[in-house]
Amino acid sequence: MVQFDPVNLVGTSPCITINARVQGFKPRMLDDLLYKDRLLWDHWDRCASIVLREDLAPLQRNRGDTNWRPRSRRDTPQEAFDVVIRRFEAEKRPLTTTDFKDIDEREALMLLYAAGSLQIHHREGPRRFFGLASAENRELFTDSSYFGSEEEFFAWMFCRRIGSSGLLAGLSSIGLHAIRGLTPEAKKKTQSDLLREGKIAELRIEGLRTPYYCLSEDLPLLQDEKGVRPPVPKACFLAPLDNLMWDRRVIRELFDFNYGWEIYTPVEKRLYDSYTLPVLYGDRLIARTQLQAKDGLLSISGWWWEPQVKPTKAILRAVIAALKAHACMLDLDAVWDEERLLVSL
Repeated sequence: MVQFDPVNLVGTSPCITINARVQGFKPRMLDDLLYKDRLLWDHWDRCASIVLREDLAPLQRNRGDTNWRPRSRRDTPQEAFDVVIRRFEAEKRPLTTTDFKDIDEREALMLLYAAGSLQIHHREGPRRFFGLASAENRELFTDSSYFGSEEEFFAWMFCRRIGSSGLLAGLSSIGLHAIRGLTPEAKKKTQSDLLREGKIAELRIEGLRTPYYCLSEDLPLLQDEKGVRPPVPKACFLAPLDNLMWDRRVIRELFDFNYGWEIYTPVEKRLYDSYTLPVLYGDRLIARTQLQAKDGLLSISGWWWEPQVKPTKAILRAVIAALKAHACMLDLDAVWDEERLLVSL
C-alpha cells in the first residue's frame, strides 16, 4: 500500500513515493493503473491509500463505515441511497460530492463508495469523481469468507503492514494502527505466532531497546554480499507520507532525523517550509529541501543540511541527479545554481 494525499505542489505524495523507487516514472502511469487498467485501487486501508486490486477482497474484513460517516453517526435514510444510485444510472457520467446538495445523499454517496457499489472514476486534483462499479468489482467488497479465522486475518495484515514499510518498531508502531478487532492481546499473540512460524524476524539494533520486525523473506537484503562492491550511493527526494516516513520514531532512532510535515503549520511556527522533502543519500537522510515548480522549471527554493553531514562533490552530483529525475517526472526542466547550492550545503 502507498498512502494517498492529493496535495500537489511538486507532485502528489504517492507520485513522489513511487518516483523515488522507479526510474522513469510518470504520474500518468499511476493514473492508468488506477482508473484505466484498475490493477490498483484508490481506497482505504490504514488511511486513504492506493492498494492492489487483488487485496480488496482480503481487506473486506477490515472495512466498515466508520471512516465515512459524519460525526453525528446518524442513520442514513434508504431513500438517499436510492436517489444516488438512480442519478448515476440516469445521468451515465461521473459525479462528485458537489453534485449532491442534500447531506443525506452526500453521506450515502460515501457509504456506497466504502461498500464498493461506487468506485472512483478519476480525480481532478483533490476532487474525486465517482462512477458505478462493475458487478465483478462489487464482488470484491462482499466476500467476507476470504479468511478462515480472525487469526489468519491478523497475520495477513501484520505481514502486509511490515512489508509496506520494510521495518516496524515494536508493537506500538503506527504501522499496526487501524486493524479492525486487533486488541493488545491479539497483537502480542499474532506477533508470537508469526515469529514461531518464521514469517517475520525480530531485529535487535545496538543502542536501541525497541525490537524491530521485518519479513523473514527480506532478511537477505540486510546481509552484505561477499566480494560484491557496494553500489555508488544515489540521492532521491522522499514524500512527506513516504512509506519510509510512516513512523517518525523509527526515523529518529535509525537516521537521527527529526521530521515534521509543516503544510498545515502556521507560517510563524514553521521550522523550515510548508512542503519540505527529506533527502535520502545512500542509507542516510542527509537534508531536507523545498522544491518549486514555476514557469516550466523545477528549482530548489530551500535547502537545510543535517548538522552531522559534511557535503562533498559526490553528494552534490547525486542531489542534482535527483533534481533532474524529479523534474523529468513532472515534465519540467531542472535548474540549479551550483555555487549557491554548495553554499547552502
